[in-house]
Parts: sequence; C-alpha cells; structure tokens
Amino acid sequence: MSNTREKIDLQPTITTISTSSEKPPSQTSSHTLTNNQPQPKHILRLFSACFCFFVAGVNDASLGPLIPYVMEDYSVGTDDVGILFIPGLVGWIVAALLGSHMFAFMGRGGMMTLGAGFQVVGAIVRLVSPNYPLFAFTFFVNGFGIAIQDSQSNIYVASLGSSSHKFLGLIHAMWGLGCMIGPLVSTPIAAKTNWQYFYAVMLAFSVVNFVGVTIGFWEGLVCLKGRKEVDEEGSSTESEVEEKKQQSPTRMLIRAFQSPVVWVSSFFFFFYVGVETTLGNWIVEFLIHQRGGELHSMGYMPMALWGGLTAGRLFLADVTKRYGDRRMVIGYCVVTVACVLVLWFVKSIPVAGVMLGVIGFVSGPLFATGVDVSTSLLPEELHTAGIGLIFLIGSSGGSLLPWLTGFLANSKGIHVVMPIVTALFGATLVSWLLFPRKPAEVTTVHA
Repeated sequence: MSNTREKIDLQPTITTISTSSEKPPSQTSSHTLTNNQPQPKHILRLFSACFCFFVAGVNDASLGPLIPYVMEDYSVGTDDVGILFIPGLVGWIVAALLGSHMFAFMGRGGMMTLGAGFQVVGAIVRLVSPNYPLFAFTFFVNGFGIAIQDSQSNIYVASLGSSSHKFLGLIHAMWGLGCMIGPLVSTPIAAKTNWQYFYAVMLAFSVVNFVGVTIGFWEGLVCLKGRKEVDEEGSSTESEVEEKKQQSPTRMLIRAFQSPVVWVSSFFFFFYVGVETTLGNWIVEFLIHQRGGELHSMGYMPMALWGGLTAGRLFLADVTKRYGDRRMVIGYCVVTVACVLVLWFVKSIPVAGVMLGVIGFVSGPLFATGVDVSTSLLPEELHTAGIGLIFLIGSSGGSLLPWLTGFLANSKGIHVVMPIVTALFGATLVSWLLFPRKPAEVTTVHA
C-alpha cells in the first residue's frame, strides 16, 4: 500500500494544505483540490468535529454540578465519587492502545462513528437509573468513545495547514461551549426533577453526534471494503513487505513510546487537562463548604470558567500565533496562577466568579496550542499513535488528579482544592518550558 496525501483548501487565497485521508497511513493515492473547487465534505467534517467536542464538553462539565445529587442518591462520599473518574481513564487507555490498529482496520470514518455509538450507549444506560457500579462503568464506555473521536478529530483538524491553529481553537472552543451548556442544563434539571433525567438531553446530543460523523466521514466508511480488496490483490515485493512492517500499527506505537516529543507533550496535557477538570468538577463543592454558597446557585458557577475558556479559545488563537506560542503560553500560565491565588485567599463568591472567568479565558488557548505544537513536531506517520498516546496520558490527568483531589478532600477537607489547583498550573508551566522549539513553517500562498 502507498501513502495517501490529500491537499485541501478550506479558505480561498490561503495555503495549500495537506492532510491524510481516511485511508490508513500505509496506503497511497493522490487527490488535489484547488482553490476554485468547493470543499463541502471538508466543511462538513469540520462541523461534525466541532459537534463532537461540544458533546464531549457537555458530558465532561455536567458531573460537577451533579456531584452533590449523586452523593445523596447513592449515599457515597467524595472519595467514592472520585472513583467515577477512573473508568473514564481506563476507556482512554484502551482507546490509545488500540487506536493504531483500529485506524488500520476501519480508518478515520469508522473510528469516528464507533466513538459516537459508544456515547449513545453510555447515555442510554445512565438514563435508566442503574446501580452505582453500572453507573461508574458508563464512564468507561463514554471515555472510550470520546477518546476515539477526540484523537481523530484533533489529528484531522491539526493537518489543515497554516490555518490549523484557528480551526483547532474553534473545535476546542466548542468543547468549552459544551462545558458551559452542561451546568446550565444539568443544574435546573437536578434541582427541579430527577438528576438522571439530564441524560435524556445527553442522549439527544449523542444521537445527533452519531448522525453527524456518519454523514461527515461517510467516505471513510464506504471505502473500507475497497481497501481490503486492494490489500488482498497481487503479491508484494520484499521492499513493500518491509515497508508494511515498518508502518504496522504495533511498530508505530513502539516508535511513539520512544519519541521524546510524545512524552513532553504528554506531561503538559496531563497537568493541564488534570487541573482544568479538577477545578471544573470540585469548584461547586468548594464554594458551598468554604464560601457558604447555596447548592441551587453554586451549580452555575462553573459556567464562568467554561465561558471564559470558550472565549479564550475563540479570540486568543491568532494572538497566540502572532506573538509566539512559547512566550504567550508562559504568560497565560503566570496570569492563571495569580488568579488562582486570588480565588484561594479572597473569600468572596462574586470575586470567585470573576476569577473563574479570567482563569478560563487565559488558560483556554493552552490545549489547542499544545496540539498544534505537538503535531508539528511529530512525523506524520506517528500522528495517530503519537497523538493517541499523548491524549491517553493527558486524559489520565483528567481522571487521576480529580480523583486524588476527591480522596484528599475526603480526608483533609475540601479546602485542599485551591493549593492543588495552584500546584497543577505551576506544573503545567514547567512542562511547557520543556517543549522543543517548533521548526520553521513553510507555506505556499496562492495568488
């Protein structure tokens, strides 16, 4: 099989952009789209990727406001609730380990559709009021599905050339928008009816997500049979056999484990995703018990964080690119730590709301910038395995660190949230400083 390259222009008069098609990396053909040709399939894919992240955001941010109701309904403590983050981590681990093999077998279209299907199943099970172990298991189901979609969406969007930072900012802003909508929907439902009815909303979103990626990445689905037929035709030369071995999913995964870029990126995302999830999920409990907030109103407070994050990812992408990824991320981290200190020591709920908004705004660009830098530093053949491994370790931060915070909060008190968040943002800054410099970018500008 030969390596497929596809040139895409989502906007007129900008760079000729290269990205992998739905075929596995070991398969080749060439297809070029010029500036004068319409790009409906790529626009549709971008929209479907945006909605994937929106649904993931609604899912991720809804648990925080629901934690008090989950604790009451299942008669569990903060340490038991913290366990809910672990099955999600296992789902990400399985997705990362199987990612290269799944991509070789079913391509991007198949993986995106499979991931959406898992999220539909997770929403259905949560809606039928399961026992606590089964409720916890749904976090594995959702984690696996979201992991598949997140990694493939990021790889696809990151390969859209010189404007990829804008598109990455857009899809991650949609995640932030979903995080805003999550508390806005889950809080009143939980307060006025049964908290599990929220998952009827999640089911509707998940079904739309499934339909969207199936249509958007349909080409990757319908060509699976053709791929298998091509693979089975004819005999391979010795050099072709050796090339296939070098590009096998197992070999790609081994190379990803050996890449310093993968490990530096992984630690950056481990701390960033971890602190983002920790703050978003435990801030409600912190404000209720440390600031005397009311349950029915504190459930809305995470919206300030996620709203700021959404705005930051939308409006700071170009600023970050213009003035340099490295220096801007350093500045963002310093400002964020300062705001967390204010949130920690100033005992005022209105001030807390403002600080959450600022923290979200200045930390918002970190994820998309990290994806952009990591993708540019990795060779293309390692994108699926490398980015999958990076997101695995990053998501483990989003599971382990909130769980650790819940465990410590149960034994030491909820006040431990702020020192933990401060330390995690500091660790995010240190890990960013370990990134290698990005290579100079070469672009082709059309007249």
